Amino acid sequence: MKFPRLSDSELKSLETAFIEFLVVQGVDDATWRTLNQNEPQKALGLVDLFSQIVWKKILDETRYLVRKLEGETCYVYLGDQEGELIFFQRDEHDEARYVVNRGRKTWLENRSEIVWDFFQQGFVRSSEEEYLTIKKELKTEK
Repeated sequence: MKFPRLSDSELKSLETAFIEFLVVQGVDDATWRTLNQNEPQKALGLVDLFSQIVWKKILDETRYLVRKLEGETCYVYLGDQEGELIFFQRDEHDEARYVVNRGRKTWLENRSEIVWDFFQQGFVRSSEEEYLTIKKELKTEK
């Protein structure tokens, strides 16, 4: 799967890591400046490669996600081989009440693609603490 190229602002925020990447690729500052000026496609190729590495690392490290929309909130845990989802949706008959749905899934496909799909649906990274707090709250309500 090919992930999008990092934006200039994303690259700027990862400047130190990008410089280290270029050094490992045998590209020093002078070479990088020359590439940018004389061979911009080659320079963009290095940015694309770096982007793939960054996205892969982000996707591999992502374990907890959340998406909060009006009337619904969804928490997701993404393990190595299976995941769990907790979905809160406002009751259509009683706006003060939420309906909770839960689900589990074993990965049959590439985990990175699943995480990417969640990002594309508007999910953002969350913390283990937030997820476990929600799970604990649900257990104490029963």
